[in-house]
This record gives sequence, structure tokens and C-alpha cells, in this order.
Amino acid sequence: MKLLKNVGIVVVLLGLGCTLSIMLSTTSLEDGIDFTLLLLYLWALLPYIVLLGLTIMIYRRNGSDASRIAIFITSVVVVTLSVFSYYHAMFVSQTSTSALVFVVIPFYALAAIAIFFFVCWMLIRLMRRRSSS
Repeated sequence: MKLLKNVGIVVVLLGLGCTLSIMLSTTSLEDGIDFTLLLLYLWALLPYIVLLGLTIMIYRRNGSDASRIAIFITSVVVVTLSVFSYYHAMFVSQTSTSALVFVVIPFYALAAIAIFFFVCWMLIRLMRRRSSS
């Protein structure tokens, strides 16, 4: 399970780095950095911070195997979908409102973390219960 934890953390950090690099490549820093830009960066990176915190918390508190597998699956799915959404909005289908993706996607990502984790956790527990009986 330690490998699962390490891979999960690497996936989240890669997603954080990709999102940060996409944001930096699309941001003009000619006028300097203001407070609202920092808040936007923090808002866009919040789902990754939540995933990282949940992963560390589950492993530190000796969570069940179901919760460990569920947080790994959640991390992979949410990071993959978020990074692809950011990439697609910024580089593939560019419109005048593409930058709004950095405001909207964190809402969806935070909701997806809760939903995916709960559904994966329940399915894993159900499968283990059926296999043990």
C-alpha cells in the first residue's frame, strides 16, 4: 500500500505542476502580480491541495484498504480530468472566455472528489463483502 500512496502523491503533484504551468503560460505578468491573481492561483490549485491532504490523512490515521484505494482512484480521475480540461480550454479550443475555466473547474473538481471517493469506497467495500461471504 505504500506504493499506492507514493504514486497517488506523485499524480497529485504532477497535476498541480501541470495546472500551475498552464496558468503561468497564459498569464501576463507585465503589470505585476496582484492579490486577485494570487487568489485565482490558490483557487485553481485548491482541489490538488485537498487531494494531497486527504491522501496524507488517510495514510496517517491508518485508514482502511478501501479508503486507500478509493483516494488513489479519486486522485487519478480528478487530476486527469482537470488537467485535460485546462489544457483543452487554453490550447485547443481558445475563446474569449477560456480563462474562466480556472474559476469553474475547481468547483467541479471539489464536488468530484467527494462523489468519486464515496462511490469508490462503497463499491470496494461491497465487492470485498461479497467476496468474503
